[in-house]
Amino acid sequence: MLAVGAGAERMTQAMRSLEALFLIGIEGVTEIWLVRHGDCYEGMADGGDPPLSPLGRKQAARLAERVRRLNPAAVYTSPYRRAVETAGTMTDDLRIEPRLVEMAMDLTDDGVLDFKEAPSIVVERMSAVIDEITETHPGQRVIVVSHGAAIVNYVTDLLRLEPGQLRLLPYYTSVSIVKALGDRRVAPAIEAAERNGQNWRAAVAETGVDADFFIFRDRSHDAVLPWDVIDGGMKASFFHSEFDKGLREEWTLPPKRAQENARLLPVIQ
Repeated sequence: MLAVGAGAERMTQAMRSLEALFLIGIEGVTEIWLVRHGDCYEGMADGGDPPLSPLGRKQAARLAERVRRLNPAAVYTSPYRRAVETAGTMTDDLRIEPRLVEMAMDLTDDGVLDFKEAPSIVVERMSAVIDEITETHPGQRVIVVSHGAAIVNYVTDLLRLEPGQLRLLPYYTSVSIVKALGDRRVAPAIEAAERNGQNWRAAVAETGVDADFFIFRDRSHDAVLPWDVIDGGMKASFFHSEFDKGLREEWTLPPKRAQENARLLPVIQ
């Protein structure tokens, strides 16, 4: 049992930090709803690019009622007819994105799906779209209508699993929510800086990271950050104080070396 008071406060902070790892309660998070199109196979007559079936239209209509209440910033869709018709129940302002198409496949004479596109290629194109959406819609909710195998391969990669390890079949008009924060895209820049001898300007240019996004965007003192779960022995109040000093262009002098630093300052400046 935890002691009441301090123990309860520590538990609350621990839970908030755990939630922050999953981008819950974090400022600037983009929420992406990966939606599989409605059913198109019931009574299907056109096998090339089939429209929604009557069941699929009902499924899409029910999903649209839910989505419209959330007022998404944008709706992206695969150009396939079943996806466009699903997305069209939510809004008339559709953004057609060819990279959201289904994984390329053939149907054998035995009725078996023969996938022709490598999972790595599917992940590459799906990841590129999601990354661009995250950059275009920071802190907003976006609907992305795609297809079963494409969604599964993308989510499998997100979970750091090997292709085929995720036993999941997104059902028609099911929603898989992905949360994305720009901060986590800085990792490639850190790796590049390590390779090039800590040349951060070159690292940022090489990886295409928007440095202004990290340097100038506003952050409130109440924001829970993804790294808050790490206890480095420093209180949040210290970092808040350092942040405010930076805004005032003040230089922090460690107390134990204040006198030495005072003698060095004229030389440094």
